[in-house]
Amino acid sequence: MAIKISEKIKTLYRLVRDPRAVNALLTLFHSGFLRDYGWFESYKARTPIDSQGQPLPWITYPAISFLRTRIKPTLRVFEFGSGQSTLFFANLVESVTSVEHNPVWLERLQGISPHNVILVPASKLDPKSYANIATDHIRYDLILI
Repeated sequence: MAIKISEKIKTLYRLVRDPRAVNALLTLFHSGFLRDYGWFESYKARTPIDSQGQPLPWITYPAISFLRTRIKPTLRVFEFGSGQSTLFFANLVESVTSVEHNPVWLERLQGISPHNVILVPASKLDPKSYANIATDHIRYDLILI
C-alpha cells in the first residue's frame, strides 16, 4: 500500500522537530549495521546487495554472516530458485546449480551468470521436477531452499 505524499510530509515534519530522531537517522545512514551491510543500498536498488553493490542472497543478514564464515571455494551449492543468491555464491564456491521455473528470469540470469553456474529450467506446474533435479547423483555441500 502506497503512502500518500501528504502523510510522508507530515512524518518528515515530525522527524525534523525531534533532534534525537534526526541524529539517529543521520548516524544510521553514515555508519552502523544497516550501512555496513548495505541495507540502504539494497533499498535504493530494490534488490539485495551489499554496501559495495555486490549481490546478496534474499536471506537475513545474520544468516549471510553465518554462511560467509563457512563457505569454502571447494563447495558445491544447489538452490531452489535462482537470483541474487546464485550470483553471490558463484563468486565464493566451486559451482552453483540452480533450478528455476520462470523462463524470463532464467534467460536474464543466463546472460549475467559466471561459468561455474548451472541454470536448470523446471516446470512450475510439476513440483516433482524441482525435487528430482536435486537428486541428480551429485553431492552438494549446501542446499538453499
